[in-house]
This record gives sequence, structure tokens and C-alpha cells, in this order.
Amino acid sequence: MKNGTSVGWAILVLLLAGVAIAAPPSADDDRTPNSSRLKQIDDDVYINANRILMFVTNHGNFGRDLGDVFGSDAGTFYPFTTIDAILDTSNANCVLYAAGLWLGGKVNGQTRVAIADYQDEYVPGPMAGGTYQWDRPEFRVYKLHRDSLADNPNTDYIEWPADQGAPVKADGTPKMVGDQMLWTVYNDADPRAHDNFIGNTDPLGIEIQQAVWAAPSYAYSDTAVVSEKVLADHIGPGKGSVEISVADPHALTGHSYFVTFHESPYPQVDWDLIDATTGQTVLSHQTAPAAAAHGLAIRITLFAKNGVDSILEVSNGSGPVIPPDNVMYSLNSTADWYVDTSPSGHFERLNWLGLMGNSSWEFRFTVDGSWYYDWSTDMREDDRAPFEVWNIGVRTPDDPSDDVRLNFAYLDDDGDGQWSWDDRIYVIETPYVEPTPMYTVYDFPDDFEIGRIKFMGYFGGHSGTILAPATGTVVRFVTYDNAPLSLADTFSFVAPGYTTVPVGGENNAVYLKYKLHNRGGNTIQDCYIALWADPDLGGMGDDLVGCDTLSSTWFCYNGGDFDNQYGTRCPSVGFKALYGPLVPSPADTAVFDGHRRIGYRNLPMTAFAKYINGTDPNDFNETYNYMRGLEADGTPWPNGTKYAVPGDPVTGVGDIDTNPADRRLMASFGPFTFLPGDSQFVLIKMAVGQGNDRLHSISRLREILDAPVPVDPADAVLRVGSKPDTLSIIALRALTPQTAAIRIGYDEVSPIGPELDLASIGIAELPPADSVRVLQSVIGFNGPVVSYYFSPTTLLQSYGTLWGVAVRSFTVTGSYVGGGAFTAPGSLVIRGHRKGDFNVDGNLTVSDLTGLVNFLFRGGDAPQYVEAVDLNGSGAVNVSDLPALIDLLFRN
Repeated sequence: MKNGTSVGWAILVLLLAGVAIAAPPSADDDRTPNSSRLKQIDDDVYINANRILMFVTNHGNFGRDLGDVFGSDAGTFYPFTTIDAILDTSNANCVLYAAGLWLGGKVNGQTRVAIADYQDEYVPGPMAGGTYQWDRPEFRVYKLHRDSLADNPNTDYIEWPADQGAPVKADGTPKMVGDQMLWTVYNDADPRAHDNFIGNTDPLGIEIQQAVWAAPSYAYSDTAVVSEKVLADHIGPGKGSVEISVADPHALTGHSYFVTFHESPYPQVDWDLIDATTGQTVLSHQTAPAAAAHGLAIRITLFAKNGVDSILEVSNGSGPVIPPDNVMYSLNSTADWYVDTSPSGHFERLNWLGLMGNSSWEFRFTVDGSWYYDWSTDMREDDRAPFEVWNIGVRTPDDPSDDVRLNFAYLDDDGDGQWSWDDRIYVIETPYVEPTPMYTVYDFPDDFEIGRIKFMGYFGGHSGTILAPATGTVVRFVTYDNAPLSLADTFSFVAPGYTTVPVGGENNAVYLKYKLHNRGGNTIQDCYIALWADPDLGGMGDDLVGCDTLSSTWFCYNGGDFDNQYGTRCPSVGFKALYGPLVPSPADTAVFDGHRRIGYRNLPMTAFAKYINGTDPNDFNETYNYMRGLEADGTPWPNGTKYAVPGDPVTGVGDIDTNPADRRLMASFGPFTFLPGDSQFVLIKMAVGQGNDRLHSISRLREILDAPVPVDPADAVLRVGSKPDTLSIIALRALTPQTAAIRIGYDEVSPIGPELDLASIGIAELPPADSVRVLQSVIGFNGPVVSYYFSPTTLLQSYGTLWGVAVRSFTVTGSYVGGGAFTAPGSLVIRGHRKGDFNVDGNLTVSDLTGLVNFLFRGGDAPQYVEAVDLNGSGAVNVSDLPALIDLLFRN
């Protein structure tokens, strides 16, 4: 029998763990770690099943390369192609800088929180005896691969930590979801870990079992462009830089190009873009510092060489020209160096040749005891600025033969074979040759030398000294002013090729599941679970955020039409709560880790907070206020709700974020009461959407987040059951036979799987059903159940005469709505005829003997089934069967 009714099915994943309640350690419990008790922090594991590569740790953080695996700090790469592309930075763009789980609540009226942002307050491993455990190597992040399970197990499969609460199948083997799954467990019970200044409270006593999984979907037709990074070669005599990004990947030509600068007063620009392959002038006399053509976005920075002798000389002569402690340096966000070059204290700009790593430098100096500095200009990694050193006695700075080029190297002082804070960095002077390459150095020690000039001091604003060079040497730093260019400038580059990769649906999604256990013995009132993130979407300083209260979705998107990493097609990154924590609600049914809970409901997102760099919480009270849906000081958001900027940026309706900046965002779920020994469950979907522009990317993100969540059919067990559990042949004699039913659905101990196409379902080896119904809840099943109803008379007669207890098998076949066939075995248990059961009541009693005697000697009714009473196998019922029946009744 087939039916066309449609049934929806949802994804759930099972994590099982025991519950333990005990008192925390006593005050005199000595928990000072020794060398054998160091925490096994695991920062090196990442998920990369699809187009997102994201790091996951065993202490509450995710999305950040804390282990310096790729040397990028940020650790959520999109669109991920290969590890090599990240290492050589040809495709190393990131959509997320840092993220983590936040918890908050009140214990005996006292506010307590647990934080994971740039510093976490969790320790690896499960709790035991009501508190944390000393760490062991097995308290790590475990990674399963779909192709490395039972038939080809990897180490994590073999060492799967079922004793820590990791999910397992009925046979005890690892149970995974997706093509890759990462699992770990951690807790907040160690008071020494609560030292984040925005937290720093007593522990809550919560254990968190965390699963992260992903799977690709190559059927999705949408694509994203992966372009190589482009650096333009400097082939002219001037001073400038050109930055190339992809604006429209489908318009790329792959041709060779020149950018030429015409002579013009600084800082005015006048430049052309020439297609060297065709000889075409694509852009002519551009006076803006940025333009787009041929699918490219070109940005230029030009420095004019000063015609005056505004230089700073340093010679040893009778001593340094600059007195000690007159110059200070430190790491910060500016790239401009200023030098006092005139008696009046006029300050000219001095820039270094190449930015030393991803860091920028600040050069401070003093005039009459006052410090001067500039915070205005950010410098990107591929920027170039001039830094010239001339040989002693040569006063011809425009003569390239007198120039030197600076190469960075380090001295391996500690002998470990790699750069560390114990090593010094040197700059080696070599002949100056254009184009000038950029040298990247990410950190600097307390003192290092540039040629024969030594900078002393340490970071954080500590003062230092420029010492005199060797005897007979003069080093001159050239400043630049608004003088006209003396020569034109030229840069060459080749337009990048590009490839497209599938980016829709599951290609752009990662799932995060948290199973939380209150094992600390505390009743936690007004408890909140929150997910915090610092996105740094592409370029970090131009982000906006938003949330959708109806769909429990929150997201980050680019604040401008151009991003310095993604160009004009900047993606949007966001999250959606599929299931929030449970709260009592008598009229509802909730989902808890793959099971339905009647009398509860899943909380949606109940608050959304945003703030920018520099306005982070200052203490646990401000942290808890953000989690509750308030501003840090406890006042409501300006819109009067618990949601900052809940408007729609795509349509422009509602409260929308403005003034792009370095954003943080956080969604919260609560309040609820978390009792000792109780558990909670949160399932979140993270995704990246990439459209034609920044707002279209939000629309694509919503499509991916709102798409049905897939479940591997192998993980969702179809169950076929029958009612009654055992049919009996005596039903054939009943005046009103009990209807038999065969039920098909997902087993209660498995996640709900893909939607079934009910019209395709068929049951082989059985007669047609009388009717079909869909039941929303049946004991033993998870989710809706399809019931096929049969007349027992028709069903039993289809098997002929049955004896004893018989098991009759059949097969259910069908297909999923999204494609793919399935089969499920089923069986009916039937209690057939019993030897000697004369009256066919299913029992063997004296009444059967009386019936046989009446038939044989008194003309009573004949047996309905001769086979049942023909105990000697003669083919007929006669007197010789009477002794056999007596033997059955009284002698067994």
C-alpha cells in the first residue's frame, strides 16, 4: 500500500554521559600542578571536511589558530581549498578570528560566569567527584573521518573515549555524524582557570561535551571564486605601491598589465592602467587612488620624494647626535614615523621600506620634553614605504649605487633552530635593487640591530636609545614632503586566474553541539548559555552585525562594498540555533539530543549583544549583563528590546547596525534553572554565505542556515515494528478481531533522518493494507511514524496453517524525498496452532480433552483443525489420538 502524505524529519545527534554529584574539593586540597600534571591543551586540530577550515580546541575556544599551525592567528579559513594555499597565503582569507562558549548564572545569589574569548576559563577533560580532574593525554580533541572507521580505523577511532562520554553505537563503537566529526570534553570547575578579567568568578561546576561536524554537498550548483594573491612588481624609480584584488572574477582576463604614474604634485595621483597583452589603455589619467576595470580592483599608494635635504644624520664622531632616551618605539596600530627635521619643530613624515610583519610601528620623539605621536594610519602587510640608508660621505641620495637594501634575519641565540624571544633579529645590508621585496618578521626581541644602529628597550612603550654607528659611518633617514615627483613610476602584474568551488548548502556549514552537565552540585538560577565571536570578516575594521529574532539567527557582514581580502564579493558569516536549552512548558514537546521531551520547549535566542574593540566587558557583572540582553552597564539597548540591531540589512527595515568597526557579537539562551545532576543541550549551525555583494551574501547565508539539516542514513536507524507484538491464530475465531499494524519510523535511540517519500513505500511478502495513517508520537520511535493497518484474518490466512511460534519476515522499501533508496527488514511473530488445542483457544487444558471425548463418543462437534488433534499423524482424528492428548495434558 502506498501513500502520498509528506512527513518532515529533523536532525538530532546522540551523546550519552553519566551524571555524578559530589562536593567540590576541600580548602586544604593541594592541587598545585607538577611537571607530570601539566594541562594537555590541544590547539592543533581543525575540521576541514568542506569549504570551511576551522580550528577546534579542548578548552572552549574555536575558530582561532592558537597553536600557530599556519602562523595566521585567525583560524577559520574560507573558501578552503588546500593546506598549501593557506601556508603560501595564496588563499588564506578568514571569516572568523575567535569564538567560544560563555556560561553565566547565579549560585546562592552570587553571579558566576565561565568565559572563552581571547583567554578561556575551561580546562580539558570531564569532571569527577564534583570537580575537575588532573589532566591526562587522552583529554584531547578526537577526530573521526568517514573513510577511517571500523574497516580502516585511525588512532582516534581506536582510542575513542567512550569513558569520557563520547557517543557510541549499541555495540560500543564510535558513533559519528558527517564526513568529519571532532569530539572533546572540558569543564569550568578549576578555580585557577577563572582568571579572565571579564570573568574571574568562582566556578559554576559545568562539564561540556562538545561535538563539531561537517560534510560536503557537491550537488549544489552555486560557486565561489578562489583567486591567487597578486603583488605588483615595482620597475620604476619612484616610491609607491599597488594593491591588486579581484572585483569581478568572471571578468578576469589573465592578461599582463602595467600601472604607470604620471608626474604630479604629492599627494595628488595621476595614473594609467595598461593591458600589456593587447596594448590597450584601460584606464587613463586616474586621479582617484582606487578604481576597477577588467575584473580587477586597483588601489595605489604613492610617496613623493622630497627635494630638500630634510634628513636625520646619525654619526659617532664625538658621540651620538641624538641624546639617549630621546627616541622611543613600540608596537601599535600606526605605520608613520615622524622625525623633527627643523629648528621650529616642524615634523616631516618618514616611512619604513616594507612593513615588518603584520605589526605596525610607532616612532615617538620629544621636543621640549613633550611626546608626539600619530595613530591615524594603518599599514597593511603588502604595503611598501621608503627607507634609505646611504654610505658615508656620499651626498647623492638619488644614486642607486649608494643605496643599500635591508634584509631581515635572526641569530639563533638559544640554539633551538627557530625564532623565539631569546633570539635577536638583524638587518643585513646588501646592494639596493628594485623592485623591493617585502620581508616579514612577526615579532621582535627586547633589542635588535639594524645594520650598525641598535634599538634598545621592550614593547609596551618602554623608552630606548638610537646608538651611534661605527666610526666613520653616517646613516641618514630621508623624510618626504609635498614635493612634486621627479620621475614617473611603473608597476607590472598579471591578472590572476581563478577557479570556482561549490559553496552552497553543506559545503559552507559546520555544526556545533554542546551537551552540558551540572556536575558541581550547585543549583544555578537564571542560567544562560551564550556563543561569543570576534569575526574580523576579511579586513577586521569594517564589520557590521545583525540578528533575526524570528529564526534565532545572528551574523556578521562587511560594512563597505569593498573588503581588502575578499574584494567586492565579501561573504557573510553567521549562526543559527537549531535547538536551544530546555525549559518546562506543559503543552509543548522539545528535542533533547535526539529525543523528544513532552512537557518542555526549546528556548530560542533570547538576547543578542554587540560591542566594538575597546568596549569589551570590564568585569563579570558587565559580561553577565551582555548575556542577559542588556548593555554592559545594565541599561536596556536603545531599541528597548534584548536584541541589539534586530533589523534586516538586506531590505533596510528596522534597527540596523551602522559605523563599521572591529565588532564582537554574542547570542544568548536563557534564563533557566540548572539543577545539580541535570543536563542541557544546544545545537548550533554555523555557515558562510557568499553572494554578488555584501548584502546578497547575507541572503545566501540565510538560505544555507535555513536549509534542512542532513543526516547520514547510516546514523538514522529505521525501525519497523508491529502491534500487537505477537499475533495469534485464535484471532481468526474472534467476533471483533484486533487490527494488526505495521509501523515504520526512526528508532528512539537514533537521530531523526532524512524525510521519507511515503508514496514510494511498499511492503513485500504481505497482502495489501486496509489503511495507512501518520502518527506523530509512538513509544519506541523518534518522530512521526507511518502505520499500515491490516485485518488479522486476511493477514494470517495468507500464511496457511502455522504451528507453534512462527516468525514471518517481510521487507519495507522506499526512497527519501531528497533522493536515494532505502530498505528496512521487518518481521511478524505469530502464535500458531498447538497440538491438542481442540477448541482453538490458544491454550491446552482439560476442556480440549472433553471436546475430543464428546466428538469421539457422544456425537459432539468435530475439531475445526484436524491437524491440531491428529496427534499420532494418521491423517484423521480417532480413538488412538486420545492417549496422546492425555500424555500432553498430564505427562508433558
